[in-house]
Amino acid sequence: MQQINIVISGFTPYEGIDVNPAVLVPAAVAKQWADPAQSQAISEELLQDIAVTVTNVTLPVSFAKAWPTLLEAIEQA
Repeated sequence: MQQINIVISGFTPYEGIDVNPAVLVPAAVAKQWADPAQSQAISEELLQDIAVTVTNVTLPVSFAKAWPTLLEAIEQA
């Protein structure tokens, strides 16, 4: 069986904002793939004989800080 690791990222809120919507979608996607009941139909139809792992990472809105965080998540995936 082939293994595919996906890293999907969102961002922390900007100053003065409680929630950055960019963090909600990646979290929802990772949650859906983590639940076999939710991802079973998708994986059976499109990804036969392929195991998919989705990792969600929240990045700071600073590029200097975001890149090391993303790189670490990719290396661990």
